[in-house]
Amino acid sequence: FDGEENGPGTPAIAVYGASQLIIESGNVIAIGGKGGDGYDGHNKFVDPIYACRGGNGGSGIACFVSIKGGTLMAIGGAGGRALAGSGEPNGADGIAISGKVWNAVSGTAWTMRNPKGEGTSIASGSAGQSMPNFYFAVFGRTFTPKLDPTASDFSFTAPEAADLVYDGAAKTATVAPKDGITGMGDVSVKYFSDAACTTEVAAENVKGAGTYYVGIEVAEGDNYYASTALITEQAWTFEIKKAAPRVTAPIGRSLSYTASAQDLVDAGATEDGEMKYALGNIMEPTGAYSKSIPTGTARDAYYVWYMVIGDENHNNTEPALVIARINPVDKTALKNAMNAANDVYSDIKDKENYNKITKVLEDAHADAMIVYKNANALESEVSSAITAINDEKSFVLTVKAVIDQIDALPESDKTTIADFEKIKAARAAFGALKEEQQKLVPEGLTAKLSACEVEPVNRFADKFATVADITAENMKDVKSVLAAYDELPDELKDAVDKRIGRAGRKKLDDLEKALRVVERIEKLKAEGYISLKDEDAIRFARTAYELLSESQKALITGVVLTKLTGAEAKLAEVKGQNELLAVISTALQRLRDYSDAKALADASEAEKKFYDEIVNAGAQAIIDATDEAEVRDALTKAKADVNAAVAKIVKDRADAAAAKAVTNMVSRLPAKAKVKTTDKAAINEAYKAYKALTKAQKKLITTKTKTRLKNARAGLTIATNKAAALKVTQKINKLPAAKKVKKSNRKAIQAARAAYKALKTAQKKYVSKAAKERLKAAEKALKKLK
Repeated sequence: FDGEENGPGTPAIAVYGASQLIIESGNVIAIGGKGGDGYDGHNKFVDPIYACRGGNGGSGIACFVSIKGGTLMAIGGAGGRALAGSGEPNGADGIAISGKVWNAVSGTAWTMRNPKGEGTSIASGSAGQSMPNFYFAVFGRTFTPKLDPTASDFSFTAPEAADLVYDGAAKTATVAPKDGITGMGDVSVKYFSDAACTTEVAAENVKGAGTYYVGIEVAEGDNYYASTALITEQAWTFEIKKAAPRVTAPIGRSLSYTASAQDLVDAGATEDGEMKYALGNIMEPTGAYSKSIPTGTARDAYYVWYMVIGDENHNNTEPALVIARINPVDKTALKNAMNAANDVYSDIKDKENYNKITKVLEDAHADAMIVYKNANALESEVSSAITAINDEKSFVLTVKAVIDQIDALPESDKTTIADFEKIKAARAAFGALKEEQQKLVPEGLTAKLSACEVEPVNRFADKFATVADITAENMKDVKSVLAAYDELPDELKDAVDKRIGRAGRKKLDDLEKALRVVERIEKLKAEGYISLKDEDAIRFARTAYELLSESQKALITGVVLTKLTGAEAKLAEVKGQNELLAVISTALQRLRDYSDAKALADASEAEKKFYDEIVNAGAQAIIDATDEAEVRDALTKAKADVNAAVAKIVKDRADAAAAKAVTNMVSRLPAKAKVKTTDKAAINEAYKAYKALTKAQKKLITTKTKTRLKNARAGLTIATNKAAALKVTQKINKLPAAKKVKKSNRKAIQAARAAYKALKTAQKKYVSKAAKERLKAAEKALKKLK
């Protein structure tokens, strides 16, 4: 009751006089007692304040009470004892506050402290003791009031001095409560770029060069309130100094004079600023610095100064010097080429056959000398001069070799068949010359070569022209002509055939066949010596004669033929019959008619020869028959053999055509070293065509053609492997450099590794070492990012 002396029973509050009760949080359980004398209470203390003054003879309380946090369990009571609302002692949580407290609650120890929490206990006691006139007593626990944190409560530690140079890593300062200060809440360190601490810098960005200012925010703790504003201190600051830039120095070039401006150095590089260059002398730069690489044109030494202008985190470098040179073009190779050409010139200059090619070398040497003596000659001009004189030297040596080859041949009237290969080789070498080279071969030598080529042909043609027919007297000459023709190489036979014409070639064939018949007739016995034992020889001679064509028969003179007819007459006279001979003759005529009808009109000489051999064999079988039945069987078989021969010729033509088609396909394929993947279809088509050939057709394919096809397929395998490796190499080269790898590059790096693993062993060797190293470096960099 306000101002009343007597109050109601428990629980109650008795307040007399001017009183206030202020509670910010928590609960008041009970204040007061059962009434009694009351006094004004005016004692005040620093927040939190417990100001109460109890009576000294009753239970009334008049007081000021201020509470900030916590719970007020009981205040007041008779004799200054702290009681709960029911009047019972509150024990450990009871608080008794009075100007004087004579007795603490029975059985409870107590401790007194200064309300600011300063120092140690003022006094302590046990139950029943009187408490002097101090501020308050807390029973069962020590009470320490909370304080506001200030900068003086903390210690500041800057980053280590060795770390205070820019290296791209964030720096960390430490602010912590000083030793002996407890109950402080969590401390959050803040960084700022200005002394007023208005521009905050995120902790992860405290790495660039510059000065940083530190402040803190403090959370509430057991003994300290939370800070209400940023806590700073003038000394809480540190500076990150600029680092030296990383520099790849430019490299001075040693150049050849070109009459055009050239970059004097290979560019330097830095990621920590900007590289700049200036021209000067050996002591110092004299021109202005520029990002552009200096250039020079004249033949001279150049002093190129360079430095790095550092960025916001790096210092500038001191100027440094590299030296570049533009040199006169090196003409050593040209001089050597001229000397080599002069050696050839010295070897041929005094020989008549070489007059024309000597002039070529003189002109080439004169042209080269103009360039050699030109002090300002360009590298391209020197290179062209070297190429020109070397080409002319090779040009001349090629012609010289052909001149020597022709000159070594015997004179045309002394050539033999044994010289043919040399003559042929000389003609091939001459034909391989370019038109302008052929003109440098002396006319006398070209005439000699032509004469050597035609001499064997002329010699044979002259000899062949003397043979008109075959007689017993000139048989030796005929044999000599035929033998001479057989000895000729195929190329000379072709030349002879052209010389004597189709009629002459036919005459040769007729002479050969007619000669065999004449030889058979000449072996017959004279008429006076004919007996039945000579029947076969006479019959064979007649058969052979009858198988001859009319033109072949015409080559056999009447004298020779008279010997045959006389022998036949004598035999008929001796034997008295010739029926079987007539049957054989009829069969032979039928075979001739049949073979003529079946003969291929466009047959080659080789085909004709083969066909004639089959027909003659059949005729011989007919001649060898001993009765009519054997004649009929021999004729039937001979006809079958003729049909088989025609079929074989047709088949051989087809085989030759198939083999030639494959050979042509293979001949169009590129050499092994020039095969590209675009040749795949042509190579596979040629191989498929070859595989499709029969065994007989494959035998017609030359070893050279088979080797070319094999090499083309091998070349395709190499080209395919290189193409596959190139795709992987390109994929790897698209990857960023190791120092630029990011997590976002993971899939690309993994895809490149998968592509490389997918290559065959033969393909992997074409992936460059640089690409493999780039892939490994990228994978290693990616792994570090995990």
